[in-house]
Amino acid sequence: ADRWNRFKGLCVGAGMQAGACCLASLALLLKKATHDGPFGVSERHPEGFHEMVLLVVVIVAGCIEALGANLASISVKKDWVPCVFEGAAATDLARVNTTMSNIDLVTEVVAPIAAGFVLQFCATDGELAFLLIAAANVISFVPEVGLLYWLYCDCERLHYRSEAVEEEEKVPEAGEPMPVPAAASPKKVENAWMIWMRHPSGLPLLTLSYAALFFTALSPHGVVLTAYLMVEDVSPALIGAFRGAGAIAGVIGIACFTMLRRGKADPPEEGPLDVAENTIIPELRRLNLRFVGFQCLCVVAAACAFTVMKHEDEDERIQNSTMTHPVAPGWVMSGVPTGIALFAACICLSRIGLYGFDLGLLELEQLIVDERFRSAAGSVENALCALAELGVYAMSIVLPHPSQFIFQVR
Repeated sequence: ADRWNRFKGLCVGAGMQAGACCLASLALLLKKATHDGPFGVSERHPEGFHEMVLLVVVIVAGCIEALGANLASISVKKDWVPCVFEGAAATDLARVNTTMSNIDLVTEVVAPIAAGFVLQFCATDGELAFLLIAAANVISFVPEVGLLYWLYCDCERLHYRSEAVEEEEKVPEAGEPMPVPAAASPKKVENAWMIWMRHPSGLPLLTLSYAALFFTALSPHGVVLTAYLMVEDVSPALIGAFRGAGAIAGVIGIACFTMLRRGKADPPEEGPLDVAENTIIPELRRLNLRFVGFQCLCVVAAACAFTVMKHEDEDERIQNSTMTHPVAPGWVMSGVPTGIALFAACICLSRIGLYGFDLGLLELEQLIVDERFRSAAGSVENALCALAELGVYAMSIVLPHPSQFIFQVR
């Protein structure tokens, strides 16, 4: 993608997402046809065969959609934005990053609510609800691509990519060695992982530190934590409120980062990016360290609250087992365990540090990553984050019982 026309790369990503939605919808329609049409159960295809095949199709569609989403997201956030604001005031780049992060959080909250209304409206026909949601997703790509095409036509800087500076070819004099081509040329380095490993400015360490944050089960919208809360008989309404509180904490984190970022504005920061990098980059590193440190403190507090809650729970169970008339645990308050409430509050507070760090990381990468390798570096970062999430799911398979969830918390 680093060598493609920028708009072409965006269209490929959006097309992959739209095609994946259509493929999943087709699988759903075929599933209905296997029951209501001529493709039902037969001796050649026993019961459950079609469902398994269509499940594989849906999984493949999900993988295609994820790849397209990564391609489009990397293109816009880490390539288009720094190109459009190249040479502008540094505060303009920070402002647009903040706006885009807030838009992401708003859609993260609004989209599930809208989908929930559709599911409730079509409660008697879940397949119809799925098709309506898929159709809305496909239609949404039309204004997305249209607006970005308008931006692409309006900004000439997006029409070309910077290339390696090539020295003028000259005929060496007698006794002089032949010139050696630059090893850092994108035509010589093909593998994204090698580009990422060799990139200067501490990019590998920065990416690894960010990916490590994804190796956790303490995410308000994570399936592992949601499953545990459901096992603990926490109502769906409270789980939804917990997720909403996490998103609100993210907005607070972005606002805090923005205020601190502006509060440390120095005169060079109002100049062009290429002039202010020596001031901005050290400042961003310090702010990122503070926000990720705050997140770590909140996660440690959440782990301590969870550990204390489990110990008190065990003591109450032992006490109730020796009583004729068991009583409710002492840590239950208004139907919600106090320990779980404190545990959830600490997790929500940790999102302030996470989203602040994420915003600072985005701006830092926009400044330090070579324009020729932005897609390669972004793809490696997404791969490492996905690998960390896969580790969480693997741990859940190894430790499946709810009583073992404490090991994932720690």
